[in-house]
Amino acid sequence: MNIDILRKKSQGCIVDGIKYRPFKFKIKSKIKKNTIIEMILTEGKKNEIREIFKSMNLQVNRLKRLSFGPFTLGNMKPGELKKLTKKEIVNYENYIGNKKG
Repeated sequence: MNIDILRKKSQGCIVDGIKYRPFKFKIKSKIKKNTIIEMILTEGKKNEIREIFKSMNLQVNRLKRLSFGPFTLGNMKPGELKKLTKKEIVNYENYIGNKKG
């Protein structure tokens, strides 16, 4: 993997005519041919991560969303549900309100 190309694309890029906003990334580990990267996106268009990596001739094997807006996965298990608190609902409403403006 060429880190310089990823660094350049992280400043914002156009892939197949679609404009992607800047994103942050951190390399978590490298094991043989696999690299684990944590990314922070500001929008999240359909298949954004896959398309960006495809443009660098790299394959995405697995994606895991860790957070969305004010919500974080934390230590929840697969299939586990969590009831939101009133504060979390207000935080989400504020998050949505800020995105519209």
